[in-house]
Amino acid sequence: MTRLVLKRLASGIIMLWILSMAVFALFFIAPNDVAQKLAGRQATPLTVALVSKRLGLNRPILDQYGAFAWHLLHGNLGYSYYNSEPVWTLISSRISVTFSLVLGGAVLWLGIGISTGVLAATHPRTSIDKGATFFAVFFYSMPTFLLGLILLYFFFYQLHLHGIGIFPGSGYVSFFQSPIGWAQHLLLPWIAVALTTAATYTRLTRAGMLEVMGEDYIRTARAKGVSERRITYQHSLRSSLTRWSPSSASISGYCSAGPW
Repeated sequence: MTRLVLKRLASGIIMLWILSMAVFALFFIAPNDVAQKLAGRQATPLTVALVSKRLGLNRPILDQYGAFAWHLLHGNLGYSYYNSEPVWTLISSRISVTFSLVLGGAVLWLGIGISTGVLAATHPRTSIDKGATFFAVFFYSMPTFLLGLILLYFFFYQLHLHGIGIFPGSGYVSFFQSPIGWAQHLLLPWIAVALTTAATYTRLTRAGMLEVMGEDYIRTARAKGVSERRITYQHSLRSSLTRWSPSSASISGYCSAGPW
């Protein structure tokens, strides 16, 4: 176990190092002259040279990468000259919004995905199964930004035309400032993220439950008179959740997840 953890840790460090080199290389591959862009179009060559010196762009590439990596190791992400703020300040100001979006979206997509998968697995090869599968694959195939625009059109624009202002079109309200306002501003983004992600969990739940429901102990439970609801949720669903794996999370094998 310790060897596996050390191996994964070493591979993670190597991957981060490769990513840091790739990000640094993109800075030089970009066709724009950063010093010229920051100095302005009307800047003289002397001004551009001063800006380049201040940013350290006149130093050798290896020296620049060394300084870049050293700052990263110390948690210094640099300074944004376009926003006139440290990069970490810009990121930290948006962490709460990102966390709120991920938290609510995860709750919704797990709820939708697992419940739809259970519904499909308990009604195999029926119209309910096909309908649940079509619902999942349809939204999985839809880009998130497109679904977001559709939700904005119907639940923001059309409702506002009729004087119904339930969902705001933009903005963010802190949870500590107003929990209701927080949920109102994030509900449409939650739905957009959840519907496009739930299909993966629908597939995993359906495939796992169909496999578990064919086991001998499930037939034994039915023979003993255990209720179907208890078999579904306490035995089949609980056992199928332990069979989830990252390699089975792709939607490409959806149609082979069990008999239709």
